[in-house]
Amino acid sequence: MRYALVAYGASWIFVVCISLTAWLLFGVHGWGGAGALWFDLAWLASLVPLYRAGVLSAGALGLRPAPAARSIGLALLVFVSASVFDAVWRSALALEPVSSPFSGVSDKGTATIVLTGVAAVMSPVVEEVFFRGLLFRCFRNRFALLPASVMIGVMFGLVHTEYPLAVLPELAVYGALLCVLYEYTGSLWPGIALNVYLDAGGFEQALTGRSTVVFWSFALLALVLLARSLLWRMGKPSR
Repeated sequence: MRYALVAYGASWIFVVCISLTAWLLFGVHGWGGAGALWFDLAWLASLVPLYRAGVLSAGALGLRPAPAARSIGLALLVFVSASVFDAVWRSALALEPVSSPFSGVSDKGTATIVLTGVAAVMSPVVEEVFFRGLLFRCFRNRFALLPASVMIGVMFGLVHTEYPLAVLPELAVYGALLCVLYEYTGSLWPGIALNVYLDAGGFEQALTGRSTVVFWSFALLALVLLARSLLWRMGKPSR
């Protein structure tokens, strides 16, 4: 628990120092997507001492197989629940639509587009490993599911500095729901898949004006996993 809190605080200190350096030396204002990448780097670095101590493994971080039908159903439930909360929250406060962090990527150079696309896939993985695999498990060892999920949700929302502060409750609710998803599937993969779907879909939307490739790719993946699970159950010998 102590290590998790120190790692989270250290990631903030690291990103603030990088941002101040960029501002003072190069006049760069705002964090935006670059801030997210620096956070990812800090979170990965926080796992190194655990790895060197021999207490880190893929299974310990939640990178375990997940039941297909339950995972897909719960991931869809999280997606719908978060979307409904977002709609109600924005309607209640009359908030303007929030621009995607990938906005304007189509006007960038090829190298920037490629790096942004890679980040859209890799950042969700790092986020899930750090927030759900490390922080949430540490908090869950001390607290019940609801308070642990809420606290991690708030911490998750705060690091998304590319969004306005008014959007923080939406991010916090989404982060908390991902904790519940992990709790009831026993695996990070459903949360990773949902996060990648949203980020990769946002990237494709900003780049091409639609997200059909990402949508149908994940729809096909879900069908394959469900079919595989069904075939396995049909071929399993009865006792």
